[in-house]
Amino acid sequence: MSTCTDRSQLLDRDEILSHLAENSLALDRLYVYREVDSTNLCLLEKNIDAQQLSGAVCVAEMQSAGRGRCDRIWVATPYCNVMLSASWHFELPAARLAGLSLAAAVSTIRALQDYGVGNVGLKWPNDIVWQEKKLGGLLVETRSSGQQSTLAIVGLGINVRLAEDDAALIDQPWVDLAAIIGVVDRNRLVAFIITRLHEMFREFATMGFAPFQPEWERLDVFANRWVCLQQGKHTIEGQVLGVDANGGLRVIDSLGIVKTFYTGDISLRPAT
Repeated sequence: MSTCTDRSQLLDRDEILSHLAENSLALDRLYVYREVDSTNLCLLEKNIDAQQLSGAVCVAEMQSAGRGRCDRIWVATPYCNVMLSASWHFELPAARLAGLSLAAAVSTIRALQDYGVGNVGLKWPNDIVWQEKKLGGLLVETRSSGQQSTLAIVGLGINVRLAEDDAALIDQPWVDLAAIIGVVDRNRLVAFIITRLHEMFREFATMGFAPFQPEWERLDVFANRWVCLQQGKHTIEGQVLGVDANGGLRVIDSLGIVKTFYTGDISLRPAT
């Protein structure tokens, strides 16, 4: 694995904090490391209770066991990208957190827009894309801390700059921020992401996915397009109608039957 040759701008806790509001929960709950196994595990292994983890953020330059969805390996050149996890304690059962990953994706795009990155979209369920190339992705993990309370951890990876040999390991079209806007101040970008995620957590806690649903659908790069949805060995073809109140993908097939899916991978249906 390569590393960036220019380390003049390492991730720095004080620098990130300088871009956050004075009342941010991250002021005393921000952990910045050179290397961790994964930023999600970094927070899960903290020896503090779920309520104290609410608002905590872990950022790392390197992950030795970074993961994407379905236990895929997350490829990221060390010292070049954004690998971040943020946790929140909800007074809700885990079943009420459906749609959280989609809301987190919306908040991430808001942060990218704050930074000046335009034309960013979403691919269900939680890929961040630019011109239909993957720019980032999210992974949400939950731990019940009582019958009516849940700790949720949102893991996020953003391609800021990928080395060629690392990029060769990625099995889909990809893009990084260096190609889109050039040099990126990662500390400033991380602060924007933290701010937007914390805003999202607070709103989701009281209103669920509903406030984010219209924006998610506006950002959906596959909206109204015919797709193939892969679930294991099964392939379903249909036209995307949007998402439901729980973040499930609504698809209408050639017979006019509407189905909703909560897992799977989608791609554009080949032209016939």
